[in-house]
Amino acid sequence: YNTSGNSTISDGGIGGSISALHSSGVSLTFAGAEQDYTARATQTNSANGLAGNQTNTPHSADDPTNMYVKAGYKLNYFNIGNTNFSGSWAQTEDIGGTDQTVEVFGLNIVQEFDAYGTEIYGGYANFDLEVGTDIEYEDIDAGWVGMRVKF
Repeated sequence: YNTSGNSTISDGGIGGSISALHSSGVSLTFAGAEQDYTARATQTNSANGLAGNQTNTPHSADDPTNMYVKAGYKLNYFNIGNTNFSGSWAQTEDIGGTDQTVEVFGLNIVQEFDAYGTEIYGGYANFDLEVGTDIEYEDIDAGWVGMRVKF
């Protein structure tokens, strides 16, 4: 894509994804993207709402990148609807600053109830931020459960 007409910090970027589901129930997804930044820009004062001589650099000097991989398996074990398992990994680099990396590992399960048009799901993800300095941040663990009814 090209954002050169509406951005002073980006010349555009590229991204894409591909997914496949095999008849055995195995699925794979791959995705990636990169944004092409122009020279590092620094906004000052009224441009970013800061007072005095403060500055704010809105992006890193390196081009940010993102990679994503997901593997899944679908089966109909309980004969009430498909049961779907998946695991995923994602890595984003330099989106908030140079030498910043976020890695995310996740697990999900979805149980479908065909007779009721309903799905029950749950998941877990671990978020790990590395900033390339002596500062260490605690990982963030997140979990969720939910239900979707189609009518």
